[in-house]
Amino acid sequence: MSQTRTGGGPDPAKIIKRLDKNGDGKLSPAEFRAPAQRFKMLDADGDGFVTADEFAAMMKRGAGGNAADNGSNGGTANQKSNAEWYAKLPVILCHTHFNIRVGTGRDSYDDWSGTTEAALASMDRNGVRAVIVMPTPQPAANADPSQFGHLIDLMKSYPGRFFASGGGGSLNGMIGSVSADGVSESDRRKFTARADEIVRAGAVGFGETTALHFSFFDGHPFEQTRPDHPLYLLLADLAAKYDIPLDIHVEAVPQTWTVSDKLHDMSGANPSRVSENVSAIERLLGHNPKAKILWVHLGMDWTGQRTVALTRRLLATYRNLYIAIKGPINPDAEDPLFFTGAGLNPKWRKLILEFPDRFVIGSDVFFETKYAAHRLPDKVDVSVRVVRHPFLPPAVARKIAFENAQRLFKLDVLKPEDYPLPPGADGGARVAHRTPSQQM
Repeated sequence: MSQTRTGGGPDPAKIIKRLDKNGDGKLSPAEFRAPAQRFKMLDADGDGFVTADEFAAMMKRGAGGNAADNGSNGGTANQKSNAEWYAKLPVILCHTHFNIRVGTGRDSYDDWSGTTEAALASMDRNGVRAVIVMPTPQPAANADPSQFGHLIDLMKSYPGRFFASGGGGSLNGMIGSVSADGVSESDRRKFTARADEIVRAGAVGFGETTALHFSFFDGHPFEQTRPDHPLYLLLADLAAKYDIPLDIHVEAVPQTWTVSDKLHDMSGANPSRVSENVSAIERLLGHNPKAKILWVHLGMDWTGQRTVALTRRLLATYRNLYIAIKGPINPDAEDPLFFTGAGLNPKWRKLILEFPDRFVIGSDVFFETKYAAHRLPDKVDVSVRVVRHPFLPPAVARKIAFENAQRLFKLDVLKPEDYPLPPGADGGARVAHRTPSQQM
């Protein structure tokens, strides 16, 4: 029997019928004779089965993994004609760091000038118009509030290119050093005073903070605290008061998880198990609906439990939740952001189209000079991949590239009219966009 349609190409319905052993009209993983990753790509709704419609949708997306569905011909033709538009789309990165240390031991020093030059060169090379730079989240023993002061100076020296968030070198350590059951009024006053100082200095956000951060090498701290710690709830209130986002790094643990051998090989500081924390994340999100919470590092999923289903539920329930994309770091996760050799995971693409106003690009890049003591790869190109290729309709790609970031952090760097949509692209924007009431 031929499996080719008159119009050309395989017939998904006939393929399903041929492989469907139990006759239920869909394919299970056991019936699907191909790599498991391919099955995940086809199973767009994540229900554990592949239907003819899902098979057809994958064929429509083609080898690139996704079509740029912008409301005209399904994306195939416009994908080619709009390639240059995507390639030049300006971007704002909402989560970056400076790796300023040069040399080791007594001969080491901080090279702010060289790191700044390297950052600007990387930004220009990758089409990044502006970045938000912040201290990494440090425990109290490693606290260094001085770096934030340098970042404020940087912001003033390069207006419109660098913006600073604060608290990683101070507030984060204060949260982690006080027992959740022993927070005193004195602790709250000191914490509030420091947060007020950060805002008065000109910070556009509180960050980076962490409620669960694994250790990635010896000497790198493992950090864990409750996302609903009283000082975290206080910080949410302060974020609402000042109308600036609270940036949080927290691995998703919907149920107690045995830490992987991979993490143990990376560092002996990681524990054997970590407890469920999603309920506490929800208490943080629900504590003050006016507090904008930016959950960072989408694509870096060390527990394998930051799934599309979990993210969809949280986005639908809490309108104050925003997601920062880091990039395809853990392809072995249950729901990887990208599939190796293919493209954007259709399930994540579908979620982004459901909530186009709630995603930004974070990156988590560490800008550094070539003389930095511990060299780290510049992966800006990886983090901007989601908008550099026609995986998303142009209107949605532009939102994620810079519009959402500007609204979230109250920046005035770019206007939509500075980078108009390609001809015929508005249809996709209307299809993809959902109002807040529709997102609930």
